[in-house]
Amino acid sequence: MCPRCGAALLGNALFCGQCGSSISHVAQSSSPGAPQDGEQKSPWQWIAPAIGLWVVLLAINGALGLFGHLFDISSPYFDLGAQGLSAFFILVLCFEAGKQLKPLLRRFGCRGIWSYIEIIGALIFIFVFMWLYFKLASFFGISELTYLDDFKNHNWPVWSTFIVVCLLPGIFEELAFRGYIMMRLEKVGSEKEALILQAAMFSILHMLPAVFISHFVIGLILGMVRLKCRSLYPGMLIHTLWNAIVIFEEAYRTGAIALP
Repeated sequence: MCPRCGAALLGNALFCGQCGSSISHVAQSSSPGAPQDGEQKSPWQWIAPAIGLWVVLLAINGALGLFGHLFDISSPYFDLGAQGLSAFFILVLCFEAGKQLKPLLRRFGCRGIWSYIEIIGALIFIFVFMWLYFKLASFFGISELTYLDDFKNHNWPVWSTFIVVCLLPGIFEELAFRGYIMMRLEKVGSEKEALILQAAMFSILHMLPAVFISHFVIGLILGMVRLKCRSLYPGMLIHTLWNAIVIFEEAYRTGAIALP
């Protein structure tokens, strides 16, 4: 409980999400022997690195997208370059915050059969929701996004699409949003606030108004999985599998993959 306003607190919160007071300051003033290891940071000092990472990721995606549009260049090399550059910055910050992220990376997070059922349920929910979302979007004349054309036009094999579009985002976007960014937000606000803010930042990253709502919902689901499992790995698995379903459906529909 917050000693100033009485609001419920997260176990790792450094600030009260209700009144904004510094919990670490109160704890340290009442315990003279408590460690002074940099936890006297202001809320902005905790949030700024998360916002900085998000701005960097936005800048990378925006710059490469703008360059491709201005020069009428469409190539999977741009996608791979964006993924590699984004991964570099994500890994640098995650390495710096290794102590805080370690609990989310040291175990898979499943505790028996029900945990696996919950993961499967989250994937099914995303699948049904996105199927309905795509149907509604097509009703209003919004065309579906396609991924394979650029890869085929540059003679990249279909399997490379799964690496660039499915595996890499599934790993590094989870590290960034449900890992580093959400961890930083949790230090300042409530669990619910961190969940909503990271989902909004995740959806804006994709820079397409047509998918803002859909990716906001996906960000919420993945964030709830992370909170439930206390691990990043289930979210990485769900994220990668969902992207793979999208690519597989497009490949099957366009004849790039033929089932026996």
